[in-house]
Amino acid sequence: MSDCKEWREMLGAFALGSLHPEGRTAVLAHLDGCAACREELEELEEARRALDSVEIDRVISSEPPEHLFGEVFFRIGEERRQITRNRMRIRVVALAAAAVVIAVFTVTTRSSGEVVEFASAPRGVDAVAVLTEGAGGVAVHLTVSGLEPGTYGLWMEGYSGTR
Repeated sequence: MSDCKEWREMLGAFALGSLHPEGRTAVLAHLDGCAACREELEELEEARRALDSVEIDRVISSEPPEHLFGEVFFRIGEERRQITRNRMRIRVVALAAAAVVIAVFTVTTRSSGEVVEFASAPRGVDAVAVLTEGAGGVAVHLTVSGLEPGTYGLWMEGYSGTR
């Protein structure tokens, strides 16, 4: 089989009728004694017959089909709309987080510190902060549930309005 490499390289040209007469005669002589090359030649000839049946004018066209333009532009539009929807979702989540943090809150006192309950929050979001005075100032322990995973900011505003 390994000594057939040279012959196998010529089988494609043979199947297409492209070999010079001496090469064709040599391949025919080899095929008489080599079943493996005959089998490969049969497969190549089957492929050639399939190619011969192709109507090349129907396969190769200088212009794409009319409907393709509409389909491509429709798909591009759908992708753009999806990107816009995703950006809007991100903005809504960011605004929800800001609303939780900046929301007006009421303060009640507990023995472990002041519990800050937010008067309003986006639907499905719960937030509670516990303020504890320490040597270095006021510590804030904020517990928030119902937000999408991400990074959020916290601003504290004093009664004077300073952050």
